[in-house]
Amino acid sequence: MIKTLVYLCLFLSVSCFASINDYVVKKWSTSDGLASQSLTSIVQDRQGYIWVGTQFGLSRFDGMNFTNYSTANAEFLQSNAINKLQLDQDGMLWIGSKSGLVRLDPRSFDYATFNVNGAVHDILADKEGRIWIAANGLYLFFNEKFIPINQLLANSEAPVWPSDDGSRTQQ
Repeated sequence: MIKTLVYLCLFLSVSCFASINDYVVKKWSTSDGLASQSLTSIVQDRQGYIWVGTQFGLSRFDGMNFTNYSTANAEFLQSNAINKLQLDQDGMLWIGSKSGLVRLDPRSFDYATFNVNGAVHDILADKEGRIWIAANGLYLFFNEKFIPINQLLANSEAPVWPSDDGSRTQQ
């Protein structure tokens, strides 16, 4: 019995030690093509590309090389200062910057801009597929509708939520 426990402990210690050595740690910087060392947000799209938001533009990494996008070479960007990246359930890339909000199709590079009157501070996706945007106010994108949320509570008892038809419903 003790012999079995000793073998088990040796096996586990060797396998744990070996698994640590299986990882490769690589650091990328501007010398490797990254737009800036100042990273603000990172997401991976459905095609496997890693998108990196920085203070000096947007970088897309394919595992080997970076492709950099800025206001100089990408009409979809409103600002080089990227604050937040978020993928939605349809695979669209939401880009929140110092100057606004963009929804980008990472496959075709088709895009739509949304007026949020200033900088985007945060973007969140919930489990129902809604996109919540914190800017100079709170905004909601749901069922292909972009809705400013001026007041979440109609009264102190029950929240008011936007419904599918754009009206407000109380739950």
